[in-house]
Amino acid sequence: MPLDPQIKKILEEAAALGLPAYQDLSPTEARKQMLDLAPPVDPLLAVKRVEDRSIPGPVGEIPIRLYYPSGNSPFAILVYFHGGGWVVGDLDTQDSICRGLCHDAGCMVMSVAYRLAPEHVYPAAIDDCVAAYRALAADVDPSTITIELSSSTEIVPEIVTLAQVAPGSAHFAGTFPTTPNPAVSGNDMLSVSHGDTLTAEYVDADDG
Repeated sequence: MPLDPQIKKILEEAAALGLPAYQDLSPTEARKQMLDLAPPVDPLLAVKRVEDRSIPGPVGEIPIRLYYPSGNSPFAILVYFHGGGWVVGDLDTQDSICRGLCHDAGCMVMSVAYRLAPEHVYPAAIDDCVAAYRALAADVDPSTITIELSSSTEIVPEIVTLAQVAPGSAHFAGTFPTTPNPAVSGNDMLSVSHGDTLTAEYVDADDG
């Protein structure tokens, strides 16, 4: 299946930078590279205000960033759990994306900086995601909440659903994929080679 032209252009531009692959870097190096490559804030995607806060987590405070759209509340709320293989990514690497979502969708966005591996082993990140959702759902109507899907965090909505143990509790409104992969579909995901978004290292990785 051929790559979407837009995705192909992005991959070609990334390859032209000559940067090392993330899997060849240490976690610290990979995080710095991702931050260095984070897109700048588009002045055309202005939001009303941005606030850095924290919410109680399983073992301490979880940093969050709130984006407020123009207009009058109440707003629908998009919870943004960034991708990055549970190893890279933070509030700053996702700032431009979250501003765009807030501006274009006219909704409030809550970006969550869950704990990262390998410093924090599984299920630390999952526990933080669930805690963040619960804290929000305790303060607003859960039916106004949508959970964003991005790469590794695509499993989060299912886990959050299972974590809602209170009988009859309201579920979140839905899920929203911000990084779908048009390069692959179905069984093609198992045969994508170098140069595409799923590389041979991932296909051939030994779970043992």
